[in-house]
Amino acid sequence: MLKEVGESIKAVLETKFKQVEYYEGQFERFDEQVINPPAVYIDYVSGEGTETEDPFGTMNFILFLMTSKLERNPGNMLEMIETVIGLFQDKGLRDEKRAYLGRGYYEGYRNNTTFPGLIIYEVALKVVR
Repeated sequence: MLKEVGESIKAVLETKFKQVEYYEGQFERFDEQVINPPAVYIDYVSGEGTETEDPFGTMNFILFLMTSKLERNPGNMLEMIETVIGLFQDKGLRDEKRAYLGRGYYEGYRNNTTFPGLIIYEVALKVVR
């Protein structure tokens, strides 16, 4: 189930962004990474069971959005945040067999860091089954 939800999020993001990957410590070796903005890294953050004993009741993700500019068009950070909200806010997620996996909710954003020529924001996303 965890893999399927992540793959569903990735598939939705790939419709709008050039580069979509799972976060696996790339920031620790950032000088070795090739970034093709606008890019998104998906990070599994936490999960909580529900009262009905569903171990996958709520799953929390951080989407690391990366681009080279905050507000100049096209492909700027503010536009990316709005795109993510539009893709996930109160929308159903499905796997490749069209089975329902849960509903997405945008939880907020914050500035993460700036690297030379690249800004990174975190967007919190929650998936509720």
